[in-house]
Amino acid sequence: MLSRRHCLGLVLSLTSILLFTSCVYYNTFFWARKNFNQAEKKQQESLRAKDSQQDSPNPVYRGNQNPQQKPGGDFYVSPEAQTLYKNAIEKAARVLTYHPDSKWVPDALWVIGKSYFSMGDYILADLKFKELVTNHPNSKYADRAYFYMGLCQMNLEHDDEALSAFAFLETNFKKSPYLDDIFYAKGLMELRNENYSDAAGYFTQYIEKYSGDSSAMAMDNIGKCKEQLKDFWGAHKAYKQVAKYNPSKKLYFDATLASATTALASDSIIMGMNILETLGKNQSYFSKLAEIHLRTADGYYLLKKIDKADTLYKQVIAENPKTKEAAEAYYRLGLINQNDLFDLPTAKDNFAKAQTESSESEFRPLALARSAQIAKLESFQKQLQRVDSLRQMDELNSLGENEPMPPKVIQPIAKEDSTFIGPQNDGRSPASKENYLASILASANKENQTDTLLPFIGPKQDTLGGAIVSPPILVGPMLPQVNLADSSKVPSNQVPIAPIKEHLGPGDQAYDDSVRSVIMEKGIETRYLLAELYAYELNRPDSALQEYLLLVDAYPMSAYAPRALLAASQIELNGPDSTKAFELLRRLLKDYPESPQAAQAAQILQSPIDDSNNVVGLYVSAESLIYNANMPDSAIALFRYIADRFPDLAPKASFAIAWVLDQVEGVEDSSAYFAYSAVAKKYPETEFGIAAKKRLTAAPSVVTRPKPTTRDEPAQPDTTQLAALPDSTDQIEEGLSLAPPVITAPDFIYPEELLSRDLKGKVIFKIRLEHSGKVRDYEIIGPSGEHAIDSSATVTLMATEFDVSNLDLIQFDNYYQYSITFIRPKITNFFNPYLERQEQGP
Repeated sequence: MLSRRHCLGLVLSLTSILLFTSCVYYNTFFWARKNFNQAEKKQQESLRAKDSQQDSPNPVYRGNQNPQQKPGGDFYVSPEAQTLYKNAIEKAARVLTYHPDSKWVPDALWVIGKSYFSMGDYILADLKFKELVTNHPNSKYADRAYFYMGLCQMNLEHDDEALSAFAFLETNFKKSPYLDDIFYAKGLMELRNENYSDAAGYFTQYIEKYSGDSSAMAMDNIGKCKEQLKDFWGAHKAYKQVAKYNPSKKLYFDATLASATTALASDSIIMGMNILETLGKNQSYFSKLAEIHLRTADGYYLLKKIDKADTLYKQVIAENPKTKEAAEAYYRLGLINQNDLFDLPTAKDNFAKAQTESSESEFRPLALARSAQIAKLESFQKQLQRVDSLRQMDELNSLGENEPMPPKVIQPIAKEDSTFIGPQNDGRSPASKENYLASILASANKENQTDTLLPFIGPKQDTLGGAIVSPPILVGPMLPQVNLADSSKVPSNQVPIAPIKEHLGPGDQAYDDSVRSVIMEKGIETRYLLAELYAYELNRPDSALQEYLLLVDAYPMSAYAPRALLAASQIELNGPDSTKAFELLRRLLKDYPESPQAAQAAQILQSPIDDSNNVVGLYVSAESLIYNANMPDSAIALFRYIADRFPDLAPKASFAIAWVLDQVEGVEDSSAYFAYSAVAKKYPETEFGIAAKKRLTAAPSVVTRPKPTTRDEPAQPDTTQLAALPDSTDQIEEGLSLAPPVITAPDFIYPEELLSRDLKGKVIFKIRLEHSGKVRDYEIIGPSGEHAIDSSATVTLMATEFDVSNLDLIQFDNYYQYSITFIRPKITNFFNPYLERQEQGP
């Protein structure tokens, strides 16, 4: 039996052990919390210093809390703070590992989660916050943990999860000091998602609940929202109120400058100029004078003081060379010379300098687009000079004149908006009209070898906005260009181009007539493209209208005439008086009743039209029955109607019947075979007869769908079908057309096993498409050299959907080239394409 002395000694020993153990883990957490507090202080200081030099970080905290980077924005943490955060995480983790039942566990979880959050590791931070609220729901950290869980999900752009966390906080912690901050966080979320009205509402509620330095940023965000909503006066008032909330020096300047620019935009030009003048006199913002001068020059331009604006832009360039401000000044000068001074050479030079002045300038691509517009304008008008000269020669021949007159310069109707460049007089005096014509034809023959027209790729958008949003739809979406020159019957509204015989040369009358015909036909197209350039890129509707109407009057038999009338009517419809538009539409119905544009005109006028003789409209309707209405039987009936009554489109319609039976209905009997045979026999020399022969010699036509694959198992083409198809090397030599535009495509997943190798390049495919837009069959013609990359690219290809709305039926048998670019990804906390598989395990 232990003596009293021994019992007392044992009790004291046990007590000492317990006290020592408690001190050990408390001491561990003490150093964790000390490192954490120091890190928070350092981070706050570094962010404030950064804020005074760069853009505001837009925090979601009130002034007495620790500011952080804006959700969804660029992350920043100072190196010193990062070291302290890591030390805090390491020490707090010891408490969790060695003392899981300690009362300091909730504190340790909070320190770890908040440290991860401050370093931008939102995934790990969210896990610790969830562990905290799950295992310790009554902890003093519970409400703030839910708030930061919402911020983590917000930064990860998981808005639904963020709103769920915020909702739980609002419902279960009604006295939490974080409730007001939810309004600010929701405002940032809506601002990022471009829901500007809702965002402004949340920021307003935040300001009503709390007044502090974060309220200054909330008011600034309200100004941004109203500016995006085109409420410039409301934006001006919001920016002006920022000064009431004790903003930082940087925020005060940004808001004041924004209040000036929105005043200019709201037609309060004098008020905006006064704000800029006052801001420019503030010595604290001497380094910002270039920005102030740019906006002041904008104001002079709005006041129609072009000379003062020009001078100030040039001053910005001289005082701030090779900067973003200088690049913008060059761009603005280019606009003035193009739109106000009509000095295209100078405008072109300014746009060129805007592209090279600063590689970081947002005006660089805009200047490039403007330079391209001017280049197209010059090219078009150069070609039109040649056409106008030929037309004049024809007029002289018909009048029996002996000497040519100078080329006729067609002046635009609307001179205030026109940038038309007339032909230049080079001082040449040709001895005779024959020599003059010969020189034109010889020049045309030489230039036609390399001179190509840029195709119209709509819809076009002007970089500064325009009166017309998008060009009118001039032809059906599925209708390709039909070559009627080879047909036995030519519609009355089209003029066939005489073929150029190979054995003829310059000086031969037939050859010269052929070249003349080509030049005239290209001139019609060029004038139409010039009108489109005026209307949709240069924002010159009056000049575009003049060119459209000139085309109709000069070439009434051209296929471009009804298109030009419809386009001209669209310009008039956007003008103040729609009467002229209706006159043009009625003229279109009268003069070109069988054109596809007539159907659109009738729809606008709400006037019935007989489509039974409109073969183009009927063909488009048949295609619509296939792709939009899913009524292939009705489409076949309409194609038969076209083939029986319209010889010009009979081969095309007959092939369409066979194609629908083969590819859409997928008949198992021989009806598709006999349909192809009929086309091949009846129209052997046409492109549709040749295509039908290829279908007959190919393997039995079935709609094949590649079997599903995984990233580790590359999809393999159907070799039985590919064996009957043309050899890929032959098609590569001929040149494959690029695949149609992509509608949807998954991201390419770089093989995880190759992450240690920095590989980049392209995998090139030869593909055929289904009418659904999916890949029908494929072949890799440009492999990467790595089987895993080729396999992953194949998986991406098979999940890609293409826009086939502009493909003709015959084109579904063609092969196209499509490439998938691969590059090793940079794995971060924000982007990890392998995370889901890693979490699932092998």
